[in-house]
Amino acid sequence: MSRAVIGLLPGQSFERAPCCQPLPGERIVGILMPGEGITIYPIFAKALEQFDNQPERWVDLAWDTGAEEQRFPARLTVTILNEVGSLAQVTQSISDLGGNIDALMMVAREGARDFYDVDITLEVHDLKHLNAIIAQLRAKKVVAGAERVAEGSAGREAAE
Repeated sequence: MSRAVIGLLPGQSFERAPCCQPLPGERIVGILMPGEGITIYPIFAKALEQFDNQPERWVDLAWDTGAEEQRFPARLTVTILNEVGSLAQVTQSISDLGGNIDALMMVAREGARDFYDVDITLEVHDLKHLNAIIAQLRAKKVVAGAERVAEGSAGREAAE
């Protein structure tokens, strides 16, 4: 299996930052966490500001575009109309584009009986894949909004 990240030492462990869950296709940087390995952030992450005065911890990284295709978790919040078949249209759209739903939770919007917020954790290949799913969801008449949620959790991985 090919390494997913270029710039790591062989066997060096890494994890995607839980605050922003970077995906292949985004520009990334690593922060050395003593005793833990590298935490990967998208270059735009607000969380990187805490390391501004510690340049020795920064590691130049890039996604390996030739790596074996992998799936990465991403979170979406989708606002849907409360009508028959709405959830089915959302899940079918994700499936049609090759996304895999890991978790789904519906929450009634306070003061808006006609809408539900659906929190979806899904697996995608990269940022382009995620953006295609979001675009297809937004095109549905039963969808009032769809956006990526940057917070979440990820497990530690090891470079090969």
